[in-house]
Amino acid sequence: MKFSSMLAAVLAIALIIISGPSAIALPTAQALYTETYSEGVWRYEYTLYNEAETTAGFDIFEFFLLVDSTNTLKAVNTPAGWEYLGWLSIDEPSLDNGAYFQWVSLSSDTDISPGKFLGGFSISSAFRLGDLSCEAQFWNPGGDPLSWKGQTVLLTSVPEPGSVLLLAVGFVSLAVWRRFVPIPSGKS
Repeated sequence: MKFSSMLAAVLAIALIIISGPSAIALPTAQALYTETYSEGVWRYEYTLYNEAETTAGFDIFEFFLLVDSTNTLKAVNTPAGWEYLGWLSIDEPSLDNGAYFQWVSLSSDTDISPGKFLGGFSISSAFRLGDLSCEAQFWNPGGDPLSWKGQTVLLTSVPEPGSVLLLAVGFVSLAVWRRFVPIPSGKS
């Protein structure tokens, strides 16, 4: 009798260990941007990356940028197959205070699949915005849509040609100075 109870307990524990947790990893995204300044206007170009596991089937179908509603902002560009829904006041409990820009995919063909990315989300502002809070909505094959919240991340910009030229002139000047200015004796 004791042996059969112990065997049943061992089998139950083994079954629990083998089956493991049935939960799947939550999908994540990343929103990278570049910023440019021209004629008093800041322009921001966003690229949204779907970092969900490729086998999970979580496609991004909606993208939000949360902003301070006191800034003068406007949407400049929307990717093909997506619709810009406008500058909206916060009326969803999942979003924080302020206002947001909202883009939505028009069909499952233009959703952002796991492991893929989409650029072309652009806004402009009279003020420098920096990193913004953002949110992506994922289709969930197992039920209700899932949400990811995070911060946008600035891509490191390449120096403009003027800065590179100034640096080159500085190096050439040092080389010429070193070649033609005599070095006092006893020093090298």
